[in-house]
Amino acid sequence: MRGRRHHQPDGTQLRYAYGPEPQTSICTIERSTLHRRLLEHVLRLSNVEIRFEHRCLHVERTGAEIHFQGPAGPVVVPSGGHLVTGCDGVWSRVRAAVQASTGVPFSVTTHSHRYKALTMNDEATRSLDREAMHVWTHGRQMVVAQPRWDGGFSAALLAPPQAFARLSSPTAIRGFFERCLPTLSPLLARATEDLMAHRVGRLTTVSGRRWHSGNLLVIGDAAHGMVPLFGQGMNASFEDARLLADQMGGAQGDWRRAVPRFTASRVADGRAIARMSHDNYPELAGGDAVQPGLQAWRALEQQMMLRHRDVPVSFHNLVCFSHTPYRKALRCKARQVAMFGRLLRGKRDVSDLDGSTVDAELRAHRSFVDRVARGAA
Repeated sequence: MRGRRHHQPDGTQLRYAYGPEPQTSICTIERSTLHRRLLEHVLRLSNVEIRFEHRCLHVERTGAEIHFQGPAGPVVVPSGGHLVTGCDGVWSRVRAAVQASTGVPFSVTTHSHRYKALTMNDEATRSLDREAMHVWTHGRQMVVAQPRWDGGFSAALLAPPQAFARLSSPTAIRGFFERCLPTLSPLLARATEDLMAHRVGRLTTVSGRRWHSGNLLVIGDAAHGMVPLFGQGMNASFEDARLLADQMGGAQGDWRRAVPRFTASRVADGRAIARMSHDNYPELAGGDAVQPGLQAWRALEQQMMLRHRDVPVSFHNLVCFSHTPYRKALRCKARQVAMFGRLLRGKRDVSDLDGSTVDAELRAHRSFVDRVARGAA
């Protein structure tokens, strides 16, 4: 995906590129495909044993034993003093053990919005740009559609709980899409059936300051579960694995040295991306009704990216298209917000901006980003 398309009620689209270059793009992949590819790779490794149909029930706070429910009954696996790494998701049993051991709580919070999956009509969506994320909004309700490898689109409706409560009958559902999202309605295959049959999903954020205790460690969603509003959940988890592997390599496989080093640098990043994801709803929804002045902000950002291709104008791009740690990207975001506020104050349109003023702000912003990257700011 090379950018986003925001569909307006009159049929027009607002286009926002992720960057000035064609190669600035985000790859989408179906979860089932990714799981299959990873499993195929792991099966080729002689030092890995895979056990299916074993549900983790409990992890001893000492890390000595892990209790599972297997196909034939309970299974207790002793750790033998080895590292136990929990990648067991938002409701992690390993995280519960870490928390019980350290006494340092994780926060598990629910976003103000919920979601339900929608099925799009593959034939009707052929007219949609397959190299873009598509967004339709009405007030605080939003539908997001992303292209799939098979030529179709996956979509979901995000809305407050009370909005879903109102969509409780076929008449209410049809009326909502025809009245509020008229350009989307013809693209949906079975909106009524989807919303009547699917349960409402929660958007959950996990954040904590201690990811390990003794031989217990959590990474991925178990450590920093985030709402899917920034597209970084999978990337952050892969980056956890890479950074942990780097530390293990540097410590010659000694997890007692590697794990503290890993968490010392990574916990702050996990908290930062969880926060950024939670706060990204207005940016993704993309309308002035959600966040006043956002259209002017977007126009300025696009203009600046084209005018200064070598400057990381957008913190979104700093997160998605660089290895800048999340905690540092968050600092750059704060400065970008202040910079755009100064430039747009009292202006009706980006055409009112003075080019030399914009250039001076960008030079200062680049200098700040460079200092943050070096740890000098």
